[in-house]
Amino acid sequence: MKESKNQDLLNLIYPTIFIVVFGAVCINILLAMNGKLPTAINGFDLAIVILASFRFIRALTYDKMFKVVRDWAHYLPDGRERKYGFVRTIYDLISCPWCTGIYTSIFALFLYFLSPAYWFILLIFAVSGVASFIQIVINLIATHYEVADARLDKIEESRGQSKVGS
Repeated sequence: MKESKNQDLLNLIYPTIFIVVFGAVCINILLAMNGKLPTAINGFDLAIVILASFRFIRALTYDKMFKVVRDWAHYLPDGRERKYGFVRTIYDLISCPWCTGIYTSIFALFLYFLSPAYWFILLIFAVSGVASFIQIVINLIATHYEVADARLDKIEESRGQSKVGS
């Protein structure tokens, strides 16, 4: 129980420190490059940044390409689950879409304001994010119909058995 409480504390402390340090570094870089902090973003570009952030979240939290990182942070080399420690905190953070969203949003906004050259990269991730969202919706629809079809098969099967028995 004590290890769990310690891990909860680590899950609060490490991300807070990371957000403060990462945010401060991003702010200092933007100040050094531009002489001031950006104060505005147009609606279309904001949508691009949001969709790119969505795609970054999906990649880190769910996609196969980062599974090796999630598994490394979740399991010890002998296959046992990590229960506590800094590496476990990494796993807890990248397996949490909300947590990952904070970091990816900072990163996407930083890239956007850093240089116009990064806009195209964000656009690629945004388009990929829309495609990923469409795939999620299609999978949900397909799963819904598969479940409904299985229920209908079960109902028809039970009706067929009741007719045989009568």
